[in-house]
Amino acid sequence: MPSQFDDPKTLKGKKVCLNKVSKNLQEGSLNRTSINDEACATPDCKTRKLTHKLSLPVASHTCDSTASKVLNGKIVIDGVNELVTAKLPAADGRGIHSGNFVWTGTVASGVVVKGTMNGLNNIGPHRKPFIGNANCEQNCDTRLVMEGRFSGKVTAAKNQQLIGCEVVADYRLRLNTSEDGAASTLNGTLEGLLICLCQH
Repeated sequence: MPSQFDDPKTLKGKKVCLNKVSKNLQEGSLNRTSINDEACATPDCKTRKLTHKLSLPVASHTCDSTASKVLNGKIVIDGVNELVTAKLPAADGRGIHSGNFVWTGTVASGVVVKGTMNGLNNIGPHRKPFIGNANCEQNCDTRLVMEGRFSGKVTAAKNQQLIGCEVVADYRLRLNTSEDGAASTLNGTLEGLLICLCQH
């Protein structure tokens, strides 16, 4: 589900209200439901396909806005809407992943966000020349990392003004074992915006 604000004409033409979303993705689970190696004769290549179920508890970081605290809860990709990964066959192989999530906020808020999670596996973009910090990534391949973009729409909420608002955010997840394994725990960060159209 791409965001309407991916269109520059929409972003320019709509009046919007922005609130920071800053979340800690706490100890979650990534459970493999299938693994299959595929081969092509032309061009000559091998690809590993995996499907997973995902569960990620969501909690506020200190940078979180008051408005987005209603999003504290859980992000889930279940067996109906699996998280699909295609990657180079090595355990630390670079790959691409995509899934449809349901993000349930606090019980009091009744917030439900539905959308897509799209990103890459085992990449190292946080390296020189982008940043010179010695504690950051040293090369182009960083194992046990998933990062990308969440894009979703609020489909339910007790506060009717939230319905139709969008959550657009980047995430970075660290796995404790390769995604090729039967199960992994993971945690990470999510930073972005809660975007609502102006009512008047």
